[in-house]
Amino acid sequence: MCFAYLILKRCLIKNVLNVESDSQGGKHMVLESSKTNRSEEQSNEEIESSIQKMQRYEETLQNIMLQKQQLILTKSEIEEAKKEVAKLGDEEKAYKLVGEVLIEKDKDNLINELDEELKELDIKIKAYEKQEERIREHMKELQKRVVEGLKNK
Repeated sequence: MCFAYLILKRCLIKNVLNVESDSQGGKHMVLESSKTNRSEEQSNEEIESSIQKMQRYEETLQNIMLQKQQLILTKSEIEEAKKEVAKLGDEEKAYKLVGEVLIEKDKDNLINELDEELKELDIKIKAYEKQEERIREHMKELQKRVVEGLKNK
């Protein structure tokens, strides 16, 4: 009985179900298309479209979160390098890896370069966080539309 109910419900969503009498007095169900069904089909298409958009937003969100994690990891590595450089004595040499070559650098200059890199990373991380927030807001709006569309059926 549950299976029949689901079939009837699906028919009611897509078509109008009418009961007609035949020439022998028996009754049977007839499915008819109507203009209201077209609007319901549009509604179904809009819901499906919203769900697909949510899935794309979810993929984008995952990519943004992954990139943000990579920046956070790079930031922590630079912070560790900065701590190690700060521990160096005045007479010890500091080196910076440029490509495949180590270049001798002044300790203070190297710390300043690392500080600049940290500032740039902070800006990029904040940009990713803003993107993440916007995408989450769009996803909430789409989710509301989908829920409302399903409630109206």
